[in-house]
Amino acid sequence: MLLYVIVLIFSREIRLKKCPIGMPTNDNFELVEVQVPDPNDGEFLVRNIWMSVDPYMRGRMTERKSCVPPCELGKPLDGACIGKVVESKNNQFAVGDYVLGTNGWREYWKSAGSGNSGATKIDSTLGPYSILPRNIWDAGTHSIYWPAKNWPTQRR
Repeated sequence: MLLYVIVLIFSREIRLKKCPIGMPTNDNFELVEVQVPDPNDGEFLVRNIWMSVDPYMRGRMTERKSCVPPCELGKPLDGACIGKVVESKNNQFAVGDYVLGTNGWREYWKSAGSGNSGATKIDSTLGPYSILPRNIWDAGTHSIYWPAKNWPTQRR
């Protein structure tokens, strides 16, 4: 007799429930549990280990016109995140690789694995995860310049 075990992965994500008036409160957000689909060919699954909460995000929590699109009500908040690949069907990203993404406030996310997937493989030996998203993106060369080891987190 063959026995198959199906493991379902659930992810918690923080969604914007309503736009804040003044300072955001817990009432503006909701914690939702969703099932994570298995990756298809060319995709990989990431478990976030670090998520960024940046000041610019407050401006995105309104419905006014801005240079950055507003957060969508009922959708997980986007922002910089670092995660570890936990399942992969992509030959460029192996289980155990660390990636920088912009898939924000959720435990798990699936990447399409293409060049426009929003995931960049990172070297986890470069420094503490908390400083890695504070990189300098050079749009002209499409390069990421990482802080050196032991780089102070604040300017002097």
